[in-house]
Amino acid sequence: MTSAKQLTFDLPHRDALGREDFVVGQCNEEAVAVIDRWPDWPANRFLLLGPAGSGKSHLAAVWRTRSHAAHIRAADLAQSDISAALAKTALLIEDGHSLGDERPLFHLLNGAAEARLDLLITADRRPALWAITDPGLLTRLQSMPVVSLEAPSYDVLGHVLKKLFSDRQLAVEDDVIAHLLVQMERSFEAARRIVAALDSAALHSHRRISKRLVNETLQSQNDAITPPA
Repeated sequence: MTSAKQLTFDLPHRDALGREDFVVGQCNEEAVAVIDRWPDWPANRFLLLGPAGSGKSHLAAVWRTRSHAAHIRAADLAQSDISAALAKTALLIEDGHSLGDERPLFHLLNGAAEARLDLLITADRRPALWAITDPGLLTRLQSMPVVSLEAPSYDVLGHVLKKLFSDRQLAVEDDVIAHLLVQMERSFEAARRIVAALDSAALHSHRRISKRLVNETLQSQNDAITPPA
């Protein structure tokens, strides 16, 4: 792994259609390419897989904005108007792994195939691990093309941290960001949490953001979530 002192933060970034910039790196470039390729998809549908904090919800939101897709969470399919969703030209289903009643998704997949509806389903794991009991539904899901996101790499996460600090008008030195990178959880959500916490800590203590303040803030966060023995 590249050492913290060798990290650079000069990666390109793309505008995420009105949302915060989506930083492109080796961990997500294949998935970004698929989203950018729409509507020229080979089978009108994709599974977008990635662990929590990998940016899949952000990237799915980019596609939703571009495609004007309807949006349903898998856990809400049983209470959703499937016919209305199939009347759209595109549909985003988020968190497929949280699926409860399997019948609405089975009906939706069949209807989407007939209507050639553009369909994107996000999940944190492959359908074989969703505890699906209907073999027909599982076969349909497993036949969908898959693109995966990995946990953000250190270079991508470093660029995101710089942007988050800049958005708050905070000047933070690269060596402090490099130090933070090797101490924190590797996820975009963690980056947003720690930047907000450091902003608050610096404001209340009238201190600049330094390695020492990073260590104190991370320790404070760990203490807050660790139950007493």
